[in-house]
Amino acid sequence: MRLIYLFVFLVVFIIGLLFSLWNLHSVQVNFYKEWGIELPLAVALTIELLAGVVIGFSANIVKTLKLKAECSKVKKKLVKTEKELRRVRTSSE
Repeated sequence: MRLIYLFVFLVVFIIGLLFSLWNLHSVQVNFYKEWGIELPLAVALTIELLAGVVIGFSANIVKTLKLKAECSKVKKKLVKTEKELRRVRTSSE
């Protein structure tokens, strides 16, 4: 399995490297009206990719924290219900 991951990583890395080497020309990236910078195309796309990854991970972290909070509430409710069940069982005997 590790060999498959290594192979996929190498293929993606080589494709990315070739893309970078073939797209060295500069592009103008404008942010607001007159303000902008000139970057190589590969660098501009890499920055966009990294921004997307950061946004995706941020959204995932928020969802994970919500699920952990919900899991904690459910565990507390389970403990309370188990105590109640034990109390009912002991009182009926």
